[in-house]
Amino acid sequence: MKTRKTCDISNFRKLALLYVMLLAGCGSVPLAPQLVEIPVFTPCVKSMPQRPVYEFEQLTPAATDGEIVLALARDWPRGRKYEGELEAIIEGCLSVASPPSVQVLDLPP
Repeated sequence: MKTRKTCDISNFRKLALLYVMLLAGCGSVPLAPQLVEIPVFTPCVKSMPQRPVYEFEQLTPAATDGEIVLALARDWPRGRKYEGELEAIIEGCLSVASPPSVQVLDLPP
């Protein structure tokens, strides 16, 4: 039969062991959050220019050579303007995507 004194020591041991285990968990400091930068793709083209309606594409197959030449002549400025807008957008994407140039200098010893 257990005496009251033995029972108190057993409970004290269990309680002490519980405190030691809790304190051991507090002994290690949790890792601080780290900032990790991950490159994420973002499109450089915000909006596309409106494609022009070419007169040449609306000609019927029975159009005469003169009508075709005139339609192409009227479409030429529209096409060059559209082409210039697209080239400007592409140039903007290339300048953003390309890394900065690095110049290597040969210095005398």
